[in-house]
Amino acid sequence: MEIRLAKNAGFCFGVKKAIDTIEDNFNIENMYTLGPVIHNKDVIEALEQKGVYAVDDILQLKKGDTAVIRSHGEPESTYIRAQEIGVHIIDVTCPFVKKIHDIAAETSKNNRKLVIIGQSKHAEVLGIAGWSKDTIVIETEEDLEDFIENNTPETPISVVAQTTQNKKTYEMYCNTLANYFNNIKVFDTICLTTKNRQEEAVELAKTGDVVIVIGGSHSANTQKLFQLCSLYCKRTFKIERATELPLENICQDDIINIVAGASTPDWLIREVINTMAQLENENEETNGVISDVANVEVAEKEALVQEASISEVTDSSTPIVESSNDNTSVVTPDMAEDADFMADYEKTFTPLKTGMIVKGNVVQVTDNEVCLNIGYKSDGIISKKDLGIKEDETLKEKIKIGDEIEAEIIKLNDGEGNVLLSRSKMLADEGWNSFIDKMEQKPEIECVGKEAVKGGLITFVDGFRVFIPASLLDVKYVEDIKDFVGQTIKIKIVEIDKAKKRAIGSRKEVMLTEILKEKEQKWNEFKEGDVVKGKVMRITDFGVFVDIGGIDGMIHVSDLAWFRVSHPSNIVSIGQQVEVRIISIDTEKNKIGLSLKHMSKKPWDTAAEKYPVGSIVEGTVARIAPFGAFVELEQGIDGLLHISQISLNRINKVEDELKIGDKVTVKVLEVDGEKKRISLSRKELLQKEEEIKHPKIIIEEDEMDYVIPPIEENTVTIGEILKQQENNEN
Repeated sequence: MEIRLAKNAGFCFGVKKAIDTIEDNFNIENMYTLGPVIHNKDVIEALEQKGVYAVDDILQLKKGDTAVIRSHGEPESTYIRAQEIGVHIIDVTCPFVKKIHDIAAETSKNNRKLVIIGQSKHAEVLGIAGWSKDTIVIETEEDLEDFIENNTPETPISVVAQTTQNKKTYEMYCNTLANYFNNIKVFDTICLTTKNRQEEAVELAKTGDVVIVIGGSHSANTQKLFQLCSLYCKRTFKIERATELPLENICQDDIINIVAGASTPDWLIREVINTMAQLENENEETNGVISDVANVEVAEKEALVQEASISEVTDSSTPIVESSNDNTSVVTPDMAEDADFMADYEKTFTPLKTGMIVKGNVVQVTDNEVCLNIGYKSDGIISKKDLGIKEDETLKEKIKIGDEIEAEIIKLNDGEGNVLLSRSKMLADEGWNSFIDKMEQKPEIECVGKEAVKGGLITFVDGFRVFIPASLLDVKYVEDIKDFVGQTIKIKIVEIDKAKKRAIGSRKEVMLTEILKEKEQKWNEFKEGDVVKGKVMRITDFGVFVDIGGIDGMIHVSDLAWFRVSHPSNIVSIGQQVEVRIISIDTEKNKIGLSLKHMSKKPWDTAAEKYPVGSIVEGTVARIAPFGAFVELEQGIDGLLHISQISLNRINKVEDELKIGDKVTVKVLEVDGEKKRISLSRKELLQKEEEIKHPKIIIEEDEMDYVIPPIEENTVTIGEILKQQENNEN
């Protein structure tokens, strides 16, 4: 057996720095990590024993607490919230990840869309996304196609990769994006350590018989190593600890390669190597023992042959004398036969050893113990306590002679020649195994909170102790764990350590399941065209996210109003209650499209009613063209003031009379709602004003007399003028 360890195995720089920093600050009270600092259960348990627990959100902490930002990093909002709450920060974000945060912030500042190639739910990716206003995560080729389909080639994008992203996949996705988008920036953000680790793992997988990948089950880094090695070595196994080694699949002559993810501590790697080395040594020792046994058997056979020869020449009635020092003993043929009989008799017994499970029939019952015939040269003894019978119960009423009992061997000799047996441990094991079988079905269990301890709540299920971490007690931050003591709660068992007989429970998972059921019910209730009420939760450059009864829907910027919206914050604000219409439902992608503008009629549908021909309206000059000026009567409705209708006098340029932003009063000449056109005139109003200032005198000649025609509006008669002059003279 040859064992080879990869050079790039174990903690990367970022993870080592995080662990070292936490260990250096163990003296700080109320220190928590934002999420598991590492994907390794043993390391997490070791930190918890030191009083350092993981929380899901900064909002679970209170003023004066200390939060460790792990190597995966956190969104910008986490730092802001920490400052608002008064939580101290120890930042151990990996330098490679921090670099991506800077790129994301700069991208947002320059109004570019950030494209992250990676796992959408990974903590590192969520952290990166939190540093940019406009972010899209591409995980699969389908995501890539959807992104291209929903964006124009002119969209400015900046592309980064999750640090553990496969290089070939990243290059392929970047090339596809570069062939479509005209304004693209690509950044090489794959961690060099990750790249080297993956390349070395592939080379080892090509040249060995077995690959053991050590790492946490939730580690993306470890998963990627396992996938790559599996392509080149059929016997590739992923384990979290040495006890999971697939020894039955490993042969003595195998070349075994060991690789480890970035979250794997050195001591765990050494433990796996030592276990493999011990296996090799045991095999060598076993081979030696087999050889020794064979030699003994040959010697015994030779001795028997010699004995047979002596027997043939010796009179059967003559005693055989054996001498040893000064003592002489006589072995008669009858004694020799008795010895042979006893030896043959003992060979009929089944060999026993401590820890074995045996069955026996009850041959005697006393007040304190039971005696069993277990088919051995000695009887088995079980005490009342080890039978699992209570003190106030009578043993003879519970156990009868002849009953068959199964028990575990504790000692082969209790000092009186009996085999000491016990059912307590076996019953406990049976109960534990039954508990595991039941809990693996993940049922919801009712239990009562028994004790509040640091970091969580203790309860008991079927007699077994269950620990519920504070982060799994509720969907929100728990202020005082003692509130749950004595309270009946529903939980699910989310983790079982079979070796240590420990179980972790979660009330939060039960609550999330209920929330999910409510959401599913809501999804079934919603239909396109429904009008629903909601609350604005988040505003981005491309739209608004609205909570409509526990489900997030999105109003795209184009569906906020019938007119062009420069930014959604100009229309709505966070926390505002809105009434919206459902315009699309995608159950596969869990997306609901909402519209605010469809809650009102299109402005042009009512334009003829609001702006009838001949009406006088006021508007603002919004745009100027060579042929006239566009006047905004309301948002979404512009009317054209033709150059010929701007002034009483002929003008060559619109700018000679008007400029953008001027308020103008105009007369409606024509309205066409279907073509979205309104014709306006400023000239007619100016003519009317001029006629009021300078009234017209109309004289009609009829034969020899001057006749005053019918009086029109804004017209005075000569008689009135003469009367006015006479009044002036007086």
